[in-house]
Amino acid sequence: MNQPTKQVMTPVPRVLSFEQMPAALAHLIDEVSCLKLMLENRDTKPQEEPESKYIYSIRGLAKFLNCSQVTAQKLKNEGQIKYRQIGRKVIFERQEVLKAMENHIPGNRSRNYQRS
Repeated sequence: MNQPTKQVMTPVPRVLSFEQMPAALAHLIDEVSCLKLMLENRDTKPQEEPESKYIYSIRGLAKFLNCSQVTAQKLKNEGQIKYRQIGRKVIFERQEVLKAMENHIPGNRSRNYQRS
């Protein structure tokens, strides 16, 4: 079986003789070139967090709906948004919240909920 060979980087000795300097300089230039290529080819887009299927608090609901926490609590308490509660944790399904907002707000502005 032929396995790919790993490129092993040999460290440059701390004390160099005059004769070793050209080889060490060439080695450093190669290393810098490799680093430049790696930096140029890296993915510069920020990593986006995948949207969760759930919203885990009144604060999270308020942030999702772009409203105050009082308004989010009111929507929950009035039964306009379905939720589950485990102990003190309140859990909303993102799709249920969107569906409730489509029914609640004229014009389907679910991400721009504003207090009336």
